[in-house]
Amino acid sequence: MTIHPLIRKYSRQWAGSSESFPRLIQAMYLAEGGTDHTAIKAVQCSIPSVSTIDEAIQVFCRTAAHHMSDYMARLDADGFIEYLGAHWAPIGVANDPKGLNSHWVPNTRKAWRQATA
Repeated sequence: MTIHPLIRKYSRQWAGSSESFPRLIQAMYLAEGGTDHTAIKAVQCSIPSVSTIDEAIQVFCRTAAHHMSDYMARLDADGFIEYLGAHWAPIGVANDPKGLNSHWVPNTRKAWRQATA
């Protein structure tokens, strides 16, 4: 699937080097008709002031990122924290000679529960 250049641009701002995020946004774009005109029209249903494809794709990205966060928080926060920990604070890496990364997942889970209580 060819990814729209603006989707690539704004996906990087919302999801960094993620390969799945631009694919999701491209799928949304295609589901809305697959043209700049239909994407703008889709966004205008909720935000009538949007008048350019640049603005519309930014809305697609912002909406998807916010709902992904909400989804994670409601349905599998523990699983996401574990997944994130494997990338953010991997266990057994050379730059963690005292093994402090092993505490990251449990500490983050505890802080998550306290912050949402």
